[in-house]
Amino acid sequence: MRRKLITFLTVVLIATTFINIIPVITVYATETDDEDDDEDEDDSSSSKPNSSGSSLSGDFTEADKQAMMSDMGISEDQFTVLVTVYAATASQYGEICASAICGNVYRECKFDPTTIEGGTGNGVGITQSSFARRVKFSEFCKQNSTNPLTNITAAVKSGSDGGYITSSAYITCVGDLHTQAAFLFAELTKGSTLKIKDSAIESSALVGDSVSLYDGWEGASRTPSVYGYSQYSDTPTFDIWLMSTDVAAATVNFCSHFERCAYDERSGMSERIKYAELTYKHFKGKSVGSYVSTASATSLSTIMVNNGLWDEDQLSAFCRLAEIEINDVLKNARRDRLNQSELNALKSWEDNTGRGKETEQFIRYGRIGITFLAIIFMVWMLFLYASYWFDRVNNFIDVNLLGIFSFGKLRVAPVEEESTFSLRKQSDASIRTVNHRDMLFILIVGISFGALIATGQLFVLILKLVRFVTGLRG
Repeated sequence: MRRKLITFLTVVLIATTFINIIPVITVYATETDDEDDDEDEDDSSSSKPNSSGSSLSGDFTEADKQAMMSDMGISEDQFTVLVTVYAATASQYGEICASAICGNVYRECKFDPTTIEGGTGNGVGITQSSFARRVKFSEFCKQNSTNPLTNITAAVKSGSDGGYITSSAYITCVGDLHTQAAFLFAELTKGSTLKIKDSAIESSALVGDSVSLYDGWEGASRTPSVYGYSQYSDTPTFDIWLMSTDVAAATVNFCSHFERCAYDERSGMSERIKYAELTYKHFKGKSVGSYVSTASATSLSTIMVNNGLWDEDQLSAFCRLAEIEINDVLKNARRDRLNQSELNALKSWEDNTGRGKETEQFIRYGRIGITFLAIIFMVWMLFLYASYWFDRVNNFIDVNLLGIFSFGKLRVAPVEEESTFSLRKQSDASIRTVNHRDMLFILIVGISFGALIATGQLFVLILKLVRFVTGLRG
């Protein structure tokens, strides 16, 4: 019985290791290669956004949502805007910077993409784009929005937008939420451009020309001290801001360098910080993808791809967080701007993505199968223990139930002290007798082993062992 039990456990261990450890080692090798590649890059190109150093600990639940809405005093519609902006920015900039952006967005529009700036009517959208930014915002929305918010465009005033003259017939196009979020990314992406097509813009210097969408973070003269928050260090470049470790400091710097609002009480800096910290408090370490509209997430990522604002890694990061399929984005993406070499590279990537999904599906089904076997194994251990007690108390039916469940290898010892079961000594007897202590040992070891497999902790231990051995080797 001992040999067969050990053989069974060994076979299960080998099978589970093969199914689970191979992809883990592959991921580890990839991470190692990436680290080696990063060493060859300069500091500016290898900067990574700070995501608070924590991995996602679980899903954002309905109870979490209700608590957050109550804590922040926002409605269902406002939450939709919040979670969409957060998911998009967190996938690229990390949890801290995403929370800082959301705090600023709340102050600018109260999580309402239809907001128009009071008084002047100049600022529009989630970041209240105004003056020259409004012209670019309008053109970007007209070229990319599938469902512009036409119900508010008539209320947006025309006139002189920072030197860009608009005719009285020109009505600013306010894009839907995902288009506005894409424009936010464009303004934060160095090298992003847009070709002006609208003939209603009277400045001949703009029509047909490509203009920069990047809003010039480094060119801003305002710093936290200007707003009375000198306790926070200035982040003079966008890359430095991405490494922020404090939500309040990131919020103030985003306002200083990007929003560049009024210096006085109208800045509402304390409100920006409050809602940024609340966002971070409730979203930290949580997967929020299930609360982002699939249509909105797909449209946002398609716009980003069409305008060259995301590369493969950025697109993959967002698709994972928003829980959407990359192929759904790629099939809707424009390809008329790609040359043949880029088209070939895209086709190769699509093929690799498809093969990766097939491999992932095989591994997933393999893990389900192994987990099912582990559960069966634990149930078998319970039946062995229960059959032992049945045979101990049974004085009515002539049956060896323990022998049946142990395939004829175990029998209850007639005297508790005369057990022949031992893992240390070989025995020629075809049937071994067991006492209660032996059965407890079998039950505990069996249940523990099965639980390690079913919960995946066995593979975590194997991974740690692999990394430990790899570390010793080099």
